[in-house]
Amino acid sequence: MIRKCANPLWGQRWGQQVHVSTPAESLRTAVRHAKYAEAAGAEVVMAIPPPGTACEDRQLFGYYAAIIESVQVPVVVQDASGYLGRPLTIELQAHLVAA
Repeated sequence: MIRKCANPLWGQRWGQQVHVSTPAESLRTAVRHAKYAEAAGAEVVMAIPPPGTACEDRQLFGYYAAIIESVQVPVVVQDASGYLGRPLTIELQAHLVAA
């Protein structure tokens, strides 16, 4: 399904960029999903914090930094606090932007 939907021609047909969400419980899986989405043609990868794990800011920074470094396409850092129960702090967001 990702290969079909992430195909850049599909996105061009509808005049949209193709964004693929890559949720995962571990960094290893998140990086694997992000690389797969990019290879399948995603123009943007969106990542949320690990759903089942409460992480401190330094851990989340490392999580997102590794995902961002693993792909060439832009990465959307999604603050999924509505269903994960913990917002990304302003400090973490600023640190990610500055990195």
